[in-house]
Amino acid sequence: MLICLITSYKNLSGGQKINIDDLDVGTKLLFEKAYYSFEGCDNRSEGYYVLAPIYKKKDSYVRILKRGVIENKASIVTDTKSKKVKSTKEDFGKQIGLSSISWTNEESVIIILEKKILDEIVNIQFNINNRYSYLGEFCAAKYLKESLVFERVPHSNSTEKPMVIFSSNMKAVTEYLDENEGNISEKRVYVIGDKWFSNGQFSNLLTLEDACDDFGIPLTVFSSVPSVMDELKFKFLKKMEKEFCWLEFEEFSKMEISFEFVSS
Repeated sequence: MLICLITSYKNLSGGQKINIDDLDVGTKLLFEKAYYSFEGCDNRSEGYYVLAPIYKKKDSYVRILKRGVIENKASIVTDTKSKKVKSTKEDFGKQIGLSSISWTNEESVIIILEKKILDEIVNIQFNINNRYSYLGEFCAAKYLKESLVFERVPHSNSTEKPMVIFSSNMKAVTEYLDENEGNISEKRVYVIGDKWFSNGQFSNLLTLEDACDDFGIPLTVFSSVPSVMDELKFKFLKKMEKEFCWLEFEEFSKMEISFEFVSS
């Protein structure tokens, strides 16, 4: 979960924004919690651009705005929905001390973990601005189920570019990297848990490591100490840029630890 919070913080505080010159007419945008279609320059006002509401409602109207307003407050979306977007991202930004937030999700990662753990994480609630919110409301995510098949993560805004791609299928992640020849927006792959070091999964982990190495994508591993206690797995960890191994309490309690003080 900490990885998700850090990734969300990087996006909200990063100062990134869209460039109007890169937008095509008809590009779908999220602006001030509602969805609009970018209609290009306003013919009557130089330096102003037109946003047309995608869904016709009583409180919706065509917006004619300066370039900077759109670039600073809008984000490109992959889909739209008629329901108004909640203010959770803004509220989360304020809660962590940001006076303003970036709306583009430029920082994104892949997290591989067991599905049962993911199900627990996405249903945890946070008290943000005196309202209980889910992780997906301020850290947009998708779930890679199998080869190039993505599913919606509960409570996540599915119209946004995801900050996190979760998966419990290591082969699917490797295929995702291979299919795109490493040309993906995700900047790191995290592998969490002991399962991936078991005899049935470790070969998949080695294949994933090769793919990450080929495409220059950093791989970080989190696991317990007992799960990596053999020569082959030690060799694997030695190649990692970062790895974090912990000792479960039951194992730690069985250990005898002695100290020898040496004068300096």
